[in-house]
Amino acid sequence: MKKPRLNNPQPSPTWKTLMGSASAVHHHGEQDAIIYATSGHGVLLISPSLDPVKAIKADIKGEAPTREEEQPRRHELSPGDFAFVPAWTEHQVINEGDVGDVVWVVTRSGGEPVQVDLVGWGGERIGQ
Repeated sequence: MKKPRLNNPQPSPTWKTLMGSASAVHHHGEQDAIIYATSGHGVLLISPSLDPVKAIKADIKGEAPTREEEQPRRHELSPGDFAFVPAWTEHQVINEGDVGDVVWVVTRSGGEPVQVDLVGWGGERIGQ
């Protein structure tokens, strides 16, 4: 997989994942997100199941929450598909294809968009 290459001007709700690339593993803090696939075929990886209350408490303490599963859940999204990503949920978008870009429309709860990039699943924040 190539290094992340995204076209995600803020605060635009439209994100483009270029052919053969992926976003960083990240979460949106206290914001829920709704993702709508408008074109291309992409993959949404969602962190292993966690108890949301334990996840928030662990984040406040600077700890990694305990995982109930070891691998992220994989969801393949095609044009017209929606996905809901709850607050604090680690996730990653991937374009595994070699045909074209994947375009997503992302709507989040709250005001200014928040994105916390992580060093892998359950990892530290990038830049800490």
